[in-house]
Amino acid sequence: MKYYNGKTILITGASAGLGKAFAIELAEVAEKLILVARRMPQLEEVAALCRAVNNKIVIELATADLNQESDRKQLIDRYARKSTILINNAGFDHFGDIFKYDFAIYEKMIELNVLALTQLTHAFGLEMIKRKSGGILNISSVGMISISPKSVIYHATKSYVSHFTEGAHHALKPHGVNCTAFCPGATATDFYKVSGTSVAVNKLMPAKQAAQLGLAALARNDKLVFPGLLNNLMYLGSRLVPRSWIPFFFKLVFSQYLVDKREWDRA
Repeated sequence: MKYYNGKTILITGASAGLGKAFAIELAEVAEKLILVARRMPQLEEVAALCRAVNNKIVIELATADLNQESDRKQLIDRYARKSTILINNAGFDHFGDIFKYDFAIYEKMIELNVLALTQLTHAFGLEMIKRKSGGILNISSVGMISISPKSVIYHATKSYVSHFTEGAHHALKPHGVNCTAFCPGATATDFYKVSGTSVAVNKLMPAKQAAQLGLAALARNDKLVFPGLLNNLMYLGSRLVPRSWIPFFFKLVFSQYLVDKREWDRA
């Protein structure tokens, strides 16, 4: 965690899940945390947990809806010059057959998972290039390798995030700026509740462990990281088997986490 000592770190989607876990992990070493989310009460709860770890940590809370262009611009204007580390964590999925739901859901998903992440990476990256230092951790997903009829748009957005971040990694590296795509698999957060699925939490990677692995990856300036043995095997397997097999294998792996296996067919 030495890489994060004395840094000013902005985290999007910081009110819950991995964003919350990142904040708590970083509270011990960072100089300042800028926690961004839509919900102030939840941000205040996360801030209290961070202060319990380190009562000297400086914390700034910023409410923003990253689906709104005006909020994204305001965030950039206020914090791009101040932040030495950016963690693009905000994002969501909507589990189910894409053709059963209104497209407005997926429009918001694309705007948040793709446009907001890209815009923030670009704006904060420009300032980091000027300083010749900094780091950007973009949260992708092991779903970036998958083909699934139940998370069509989400997996497509995460494929974009991974490819975009790999390119940004090479563009930023000569300027002394780290950039990493972190691709966790099933993690014990409220992500699945938001996406509309019920999973067996005891089978998932703890959020604390995932956050630690993601932070270590950025500190090493890894380009693309899949935490855990299963996720790495899935990544390697996706490069070896015919693409027509991937939907079957994804269903096989993901179904083991579902509380009710019939939920896959109902979604």
